[in-house]
Amino acid sequence: RNQSPVRWHHHRRAARTEAFIPNASKLYQEDQTAFFSLLRNTYFRVILGGFLISVLTFLSAPWIIRVLSRSELQESVLYLQILSFLPFLACINVANVTLLLVADLKQLLFRASWMMCAYMIFASTLLTAWMGPLGLCYGILSTEIIAFFICLFILYRRKKELLIGLFS
Repeated sequence: RNQSPVRWHHHRRAARTEAFIPNASKLYQEDQTAFFSLLRNTYFRVILGGFLISVLTFLSAPWIIRVLSRSELQESVLYLQILSFLPFLACINVANVTLLLVADLKQLLFRASWMMCAYMIFASTLLTAWMGPLGLCYGILSTEIIAFFICLFILYRRKKELLIGLFS
């Protein structure tokens, strides 16, 4: 069956993404210098991509809201502009999660997920009660920042050498 170039490219990109963790795990076992080089390169590209998506979403928020709602909803534009930073903030934790997965620290990642979930419920509930919908936006954004620091703290306490390898 003949596939369009766009569809083929999407499948190729998805396959590359899905294969990253197994390939990174194998590289981690075989050649840690090459692994850290790959991770730094990938991390930079992911952060750059997340930043570009965030900036473009922020700048196009009025247009997005106008197209989807067929009206000008300034409050919705504000919420979208605040939440536009979510892709970038989610990207800052990619290296930490990758390190936890390749070092077979999945149990610690599971614990970190529970801590992040507990924080999100607490912060979002509190901030929403205090500030309304803006508080919910800030609760969601702050959860990504806290997730980064939780994973960073876990790595620092359990496998400091991974952080040294990443940032050296």
